[in-house]
Amino acid sequence: MTDQDIALILARLELEFDRVRPDLPLAGSPDRSLERRVVESADGRAWVVEKHQPLFYAWKGDCSPGSTRSRPGSATAIFTR
Repeated sequence: MTDQDIALILARLELEFDRVRPDLPLAGSPDRSLERRVVESADGRAWVVEKHQPLFYAWKGDCSPGSTRSRPGSATAIFTR
């Protein structure tokens, strides 16, 4: 994913992209996605942007493109394809 791709994804959620955060570690298995990044929005919040194969959505449930999922104390995941 390019910075432009990430900015477009965040814009769909009315968020402004600030920067990629390679200094923040990603928990969990990297095998579940094609690509994933921790990014920061202009308001300072951390987000995980993941790129998945289209079949991922059939078994993952409520992870359609543009949807989000979060847990307290962690970055929010944004799903895209």
